[in-house]
Amino acid sequence: MLLHGNDRACPTRGFYTYDAFIAGASSFSAFAATGDQATRKREIAAFLAQTAHETTSGGGWVAPDGPYACGYYYNKELNVE
Repeated sequence: MLLHGNDRACPTRGFYTYDAFIAGASSFSAFAATGDQATRKREIAAFLAQTAHETTSGGGWVAPDGPYACGYYYNKELNVE
């Protein structure tokens, strides 16, 4: 799911796993639980897109596929004022 999640240059290598996502999502019973199947899938996709955007590499390492392919590079937001 995360193409470069285990890249040596990624500081969160191995941090974001499928099992961790399922465990976290199960803590929120309403997450992706309402509407038809297409709506539930869109909710999951929107969540992953937003969180990948917020944790992408703003500098330094760039994924081989380009600067927007390295979501989940960080596990916290940096330099927030």
